[in-house]
Amino acid sequence: MKNIKIFICAILLSLSSVLPVFALPDSKSYENGIFVIDELDQFSDEEKLELNEYAKYISDNLGIDIVYIQTVDCDGMPIEEYAKKALEQGGWLEPTIVLVYEAEENLYIEYMTESLREIYDEDYIEKLWGEMVKVEGETFANPVKYYMTSVAQKYDETYNNGDFVDYLSIDDKANKIENDEEITLLEDNANLIPDDKESDLLKKAEDISKKYNIDVVIATVDSLNGQSIEEFADKFYKDREYNKDGIMLLLSDEDRDYRFYESGKIYKAFTTYWEDYILTDVLAQLKENKYAEAFNIYLDKTQEVVSQIKEDGTLPKPPINPLLYVGGVAGGFLIAFIIVSIGKSSLKSVAFNRTANNYLKEGSLNLRNSSESFLYRNVTRREKPKPKENSSSDSRSSGSSGGRSGKY
Repeated sequence: MKNIKIFICAILLSLSSVLPVFALPDSKSYENGIFVIDELDQFSDEEKLELNEYAKYISDNLGIDIVYIQTVDCDGMPIEEYAKKALEQGGWLEPTIVLVYEAEENLYIEYMTESLREIYDEDYIEKLWGEMVKVEGETFANPVKYYMTSVAQKYDETYNNGDFVDYLSIDDKANKIENDEEITLLEDNANLIPDDKESDLLKKAEDISKKYNIDVVIATVDSLNGQSIEEFADKFYKDREYNKDGIMLLLSDEDRDYRFYESGKIYKAFTTYWEDYILTDVLAQLKENKYAEAFNIYLDKTQEVVSQIKEDGTLPKPPINPLLYVGGVAGGFLIAFIIVSIGKSSLKSVAFNRTANNYLKEGSLNLRNSSESFLYRNVTRREKPKPKENSSSDSRSSGSSGGRSGKY
């Protein structure tokens, strides 16, 4: 009997060494960049890394945390309770959606923060799961990426501009992390910036970008290769997958064209006033070929303006000089005084008289009785035309990027 007990204990110990031991996510999950938990060990290390990087990209750019967990038996809990605890203990930021798959019972469930329930109802989740299982792939990594992409796109269409880019392919062998290291906020392809100034400008651009969660970009090119500056800048910014919220000053040396490119929340916040505020001094330096000074002013003024963006995504209204009001009123009085004076001087022969007796020939009219009777009146009314509504649309109210272009 004793030998049997020892044998059973040995079996249990050996099983514990090979079976996955799983605990609920802890509060460090978000901090450690963990959005995918694979208790079934179906994903390779490379796939888990790429999926977590993809979820982190979505979190940083769209503001929604998308989590996937696949477990053997939900740690002995009902799947609903497990999903709720996972969401509460994972440390992810709101809003968050968690999709849990339990292998033992072949069940799946979604759990999300309350604000997302108006977007992702039960019908949507059921349809999404049906589409996921049809996605081809050697492992379940591709369906999980499909889940993340679909949820991200629906969130983006609801709250943002609907131009979310599916940037990562599981089958792509190029490592996204290595590619990120090649992307810089300063690209002086035309060699306009002195070498001893580049590092300082790059450091300042990186500090501003990190502080305000945007990308502040400096770029120069030799030529536009036959493209318009607008097309070139738009492609340049998107090809490098800069932050969806960002700003870029791009110069073309050959054409002496500039593009002040704005994207995302920067584009929505900026108005012509704030563009002028930044560009006036910048362009003055560019016309004198003082490129380092121009870009330095661009960074300083961009930081000054971006720091004023309010929680509702708008900038303060442009300040109005009170002297304009005083000047306008004084000018109006002056013009009115001149017009009245001129009119008055031409009417010197006219004098006020209460009757018209001076215009009658004496003795020509003799009225024995006189009276006044009101007969009728004829009034013509004309409707005052209403001011026509402006049919032109504000170009800043549509789209997700734009800006200002010109010569320097």
